[in-house]
Amino acid sequence: MKASWVPREHGAWGMIGGAFLSVVAVHGRMSLPMILFLIGFLLLYFTRVPFQQLFRGKRVASTVVPIGVFGGSGWLCIGWAALEAHFLSFPLYVTLLIPFFLVELLFIRWRRPNHFMPQLVGTIGLSGIAALTDGLVHGTMTFHALFLWGVNALFFIAGITIVRQQIAARTHYASGLWYLRALRWGTIVYVAIGGILVKNPSPLWQMTWWVLLPVMVEVAIFSTNRFFVTNLKTLGWLQIAQTLLFVGLLRGFALFFT
Repeated sequence: MKASWVPREHGAWGMIGGAFLSVVAVHGRMSLPMILFLIGFLLLYFTRVPFQQLFRGKRVASTVVPIGVFGGSGWLCIGWAALEAHFLSFPLYVTLLIPFFLVELLFIRWRRPNHFMPQLVGTIGLSGIAALTDGLVHGTMTFHALFLWGVNALFFIAGITIVRQQIAARTHYASGLWYLRALRWGTIVYVAIGGILVKNPSPLWQMTWWVLLPVMVEVAIFSTNRFFVTNLKTLGWLQIAQTLLFVGLLRGFALFFT
């Protein structure tokens, strides 16, 4: 039986792992501060469900104790990572992700936990793991870190939009049309950017375009509204495969340009 404080959203675990591995792929190594931060973040993530229960009005030991234990342990690991990386202000940067997860709690308070907005904002927040991990490599926050945050956010937003569109299509929700339009506009913008890059080549942006190509091909396919995945587990495995391909392409470009 799974513990009540373990988050059940499999996609979120993939985002955490994918964002972290994207930085490992770019730099080709994994350091002690990076590992400590990952452990610390995972411990903090274990407080997510207890906080949700608190916002639903369930103030019992099963909610308060995990927040104290996992929260305290998580911040200790993050502090240790900061010391090892000689980046003492690092914990302050970690706190910048808190507002992204407060949005989800507010939607729970408003009794709209399944709204797309908290999932979108939460996805952007989890993608920030890439920026924080990269910051530990450099010992400071840089444009490179923010760039990796943006690339990861675009990749994972494409994935969650596909999943939401497929779920809406299965249940005949009216919101399915909105997701379908988002996929189509995403495809158009992506192709347009590709056309601009042909005339104005930039290695950094060309790399971004190519590493996003597989997931954008998936976006384009599902935007036709002719393909439906009957088993959501299959769709989940497809997104895992896309994440591994995304990380692999980042590693390939890192080797090519260095």
